[in-house]
Amino acid sequence: MAWTVAGVLGVLLLAGAWLYRGASDARAQLSASREAMAAFTAELAAGDLPAAEAHLAEAEEAVASADASTSDPVWRLASNLPWAGRSPRLVRQVVDVADASVTLADRAMARAPELLSGSAEELRVDNGRFDLGRLEEVSEALSSLPIESLAFARDQLADAALGGVPAVLRDARRDALGLADSAVGTAEGARDLLEVLPDFLGDTGRRDYLLAVQSSGELRGTGGLLGYVGVLAVEDGNMRLVETTVVDPAGEGADGTAPGGRRGGDAVSLTELGGSVDEPVPTSPEFRERYEHVDAASFFSNVNVDPDLPTTAPVVLDLYERYTGDVLDGVIALDPVGMGLILSAIGPIQLPQAGLDELGGLPTTVAPEDVARVTTIDVYEVFGQGKSAERAAYFDALSRGAFARIFASSWEALPVARRIGEAAAGRHVQLYSRDEDEQRTFERLGIAGQLGAAEERSDLLAVTANNAVGGKQDVHLGHHLTAALELGEVRGGDEGPVVARRAEVTIEVENPLPASGMDDYIIGNCLIDQGRNACFEGPRGWNRTWFTIWTPEGTVYDTVVGIDGEERMYSSDTLGGLRAADEFLETAPESTDGFTTTLQGPAPIRREGPELVYALTLWRQAKAIPDHWDLSITPPTGWSVLDVVVEGGGDGQGMGVAGDGSPLEAAVEGEVARVTGAATADAVVEVRFGRSLWGRFLDWFDRPLF
Repeated sequence: MAWTVAGVLGVLLLAGAWLYRGASDARAQLSASREAMAAFTAELAAGDLPAAEAHLAEAEEAVASADASTSDPVWRLASNLPWAGRSPRLVRQVVDVADASVTLADRAMARAPELLSGSAEELRVDNGRFDLGRLEEVSEALSSLPIESLAFARDQLADAALGGVPAVLRDARRDALGLADSAVGTAEGARDLLEVLPDFLGDTGRRDYLLAVQSSGELRGTGGLLGYVGVLAVEDGNMRLVETTVVDPAGEGADGTAPGGRRGGDAVSLTELGGSVDEPVPTSPEFRERYEHVDAASFFSNVNVDPDLPTTAPVVLDLYERYTGDVLDGVIALDPVGMGLILSAIGPIQLPQAGLDELGGLPTTVAPEDVARVTTIDVYEVFGQGKSAERAAYFDALSRGAFARIFASSWEALPVARRIGEAAAGRHVQLYSRDEDEQRTFERLGIAGQLGAAEERSDLLAVTANNAVGGKQDVHLGHHLTAALELGEVRGGDEGPVVARRAEVTIEVENPLPASGMDDYIIGNCLIDQGRNACFEGPRGWNRTWFTIWTPEGTVYDTVVGIDGEERMYSSDTLGGLRAADEFLETAPESTDGFTTTLQGPAPIRREGPELVYALTLWRQAKAIPDHWDLSITPPTGWSVLDVVVEGGGDGQGMGVAGDGSPLEAAVEGEVARVTGAATADAVVEVRFGRSLWGRFLDWFDRPLF
């Protein structure tokens, strides 16, 4: 009997050793495949197909080795054991996801030469026309990819039981799910976009879009003052700019009217379009009440103070219709940073000479990397206060040159598409369509400029700025944001567990502008003598910014205190299912000022086996300057930080006194998760908590005795 027991134990030990060896081999190979797939994705994004193919081959070899390590009879037997089989089953599921991922990539690469390399000359815009038939071919190629197989493997892995599973396997599961989510999201997003893009480009009839260029020098919620608008007509892939208007509430165009006529009527007066209608356009009661003090529903220069483009765009279109009588199909919002990114794949702007009687040293050829600086700084230094006609003429010529380059020249579509994607990540390009199917797709893809969390079970923290001084100061400033979050009691909620979240948020403005020595259009204020936007009347060089902090509904804001320790007045609203707290900050020349607010309320959290996972979306307004973050997150009582990661956030580079920033970085510092760096795009911070020694003691103490 003893020999029998010893034999069984020996077999179990050998089987355990065999499984451990296989798991270790699989883990090493999966790690190698993950690194190779990351390199594959980077090379593919850069358009280097040979390099991408080489990295894909490395990933395929590593996954094949991991598959071999976890496919023998002992492994299959162990996977079927109750409870004890969770770990080997999880390893197999991770391998299945990796295998499905490389299979999807391999199938995509098999079609790449046909769609990209061999037919690159067909994926072009020639003289403002794109062959919509090519989109159908690409859509068919995407439909042939095994996206559903990867999605199925991913869902199986996501539903796996994690009780008793070692932390290293939970880490592998998380990495595999991240890889699969990225691959499935990219493939499904491209497929969804290709379903609606032909109609958006006029396949079934002409579409007219408001092309709204936002000035980063004078911030508004969606990005900036609408300083230039045009009507882009698209029909059967043909793009044509049919109307352009420089919106200058402080003056008028070179000839006193809009530089171009509109369809079916006279040109729109520049001062009229920059001014106010007598009766506001219809809006929701929430919108009307919140923004009545700046006449957002009647004053075109303030129409986009709300940062959520799906909320703002219908008001913009209705207001434009009130001015012009024209009903448009959507909005394409673009800022100078986005324009520069797009042109970097096309070429420089060549300004038409007509109407440019005076240049003042401004260039007639503008390189893509100089677009943001020329349009937000140089123009105002040369054609500032008192030279609105010259400024409008230069802006009109520059805009016409830029859009002629984009909509009337020839270029390869793929490099431009990559740049548009990069610009959209920072909201430098945003799309809105009156067509509900198209709009839902844009929102799913994150290119609609919507304000909200990046994923369903994520907390949200957004800080937006509206210029409240009337000058072009915002590309010169530095914005510094500090947030200390403390997580409290975890309890059940209707849609899953929630955690009590308390936060202290500090906003500081670094103002390098002088009190004199620069043009009043930059350091001055209240440029409209009889404007209706209650502009600031302070001394020159002072900055005044209307800041709003956005958090999920249910948040309560306690106090707002200046950095001098004095309590300040503030207001709060609920709009679109979010809570908003508002504060106007005035910062003296060549100084820094700020304020701190405290808030509390429930936030979503999720359980993964014995761990808690808290995700926070740092939503980013489109700006030319970066947001410098110092974020700390303290775990709930009885829990400790296991890991913190940050995804997104951009490269940290931008304009302004603090423009040379570093990307966001995450680290565990003692008992706190911390994220520091500069953000130029949305970021998602994810913190994992494990039970601390104190928490385990409490768990043991709270156990029932019987």
